[in-house]
Amino acid sequence: LTFLILLPRMLVLLDLWVNKGVAVGVFIDMILWLIPQFVVAVAPMALLIGILLALGRLAQDSETVVLKASGVSLYQILFPIATLVSLFTILNVVLNMTLVPASFHRFAILRSALLSSNTLALKPQTFNQTISGLTIYIHERSETGGILHGILIHDERKPDEIVTLTARSGQLLIQGAQNSILLLQDGSRHEKLPGGRFRQLRFSSYNLDLGVSLGLREEQHQSSHKEMGLTHLWRAIAMDDPEESLKANAELHRRLAFPVAGFILGLFSVSLGLQQSHLTGRAYGFVVAVPSFFVNFLRQP
Repeated sequence: LTFLILLPRMLVLLDLWVNKGVAVGVFIDMILWLIPQFVVAVAPMALLIGILLALGRLAQDSETVVLKASGVSLYQILFPIATLVSLFTILNVVLNMTLVPASFHRFAILRSALLSSNTLALKPQTFNQTISGLTIYIHERSETGGILHGILIHDERKPDEIVTLTARSGQLLIQGAQNSILLLQDGSRHEKLPGGRFRQLRFSSYNLDLGVSLGLREEQHQSSHKEMGLTHLWRAIAMDDPEESLKANAELHRRLAFPVAGFILGLFSVSLGLQQSHLTGRAYGFVVAVPSFFVNFLRQP
């Protein structure tokens, strides 16, 4: 289950490795930082399937009938399962409050650093989409000086102001507080206006803000609520800013809600696992439970 859920993310990371030249060690680090986030989501599902398989086998072999005939009540069957589910829930809460925010923070730092180092690691004669909303094509890149030749840029970061730029040459520049711009030389700017009109502007030089920061350091990184530890989250909740406090409170409830949902599903699986369908011959509850935990996973942000 972890592999299946990681697969879409791994495909994106593989693109960084194969097409952007990211080192294998960095690629492996990014996967390792992702795993705790998915383990928390997958652990309740794995527990649910394990309980269903065990109880389904008991129901199929009529061993539950023997247990009941021997005086074993449903509560006695439930107790060890409830203990196991409770331990899983406590583990998930601890992971959600400690390891998952830390791993998410490290992954965000690493991703920002990769974006910084690979922003203009543009492959010649390829449509590069490293920056979201920007498609950049270059014909060639000089060995020295980082001069780009034969540039075509399609900028759709603002849906109502889609712009296409062409330039004979260009060069990356760092401006102000680590902001990056692309200085284009001898080109034209094309923009479609409302009402079917079209505007073309020729320029000798043009500064295109790439919207990213190069050389991002960890102390410059602005942590989101998902990256905050429990102490920082409590501080955010206690802030005077109502909007910030509400977002932090929602994040705290999210970290508690999904482990609790896993606890409920784990107990719910007992009644499903002990049911048997005469039509399928297998535990009927298994068929009901699989869509249930997939819906639970899809609800997670």
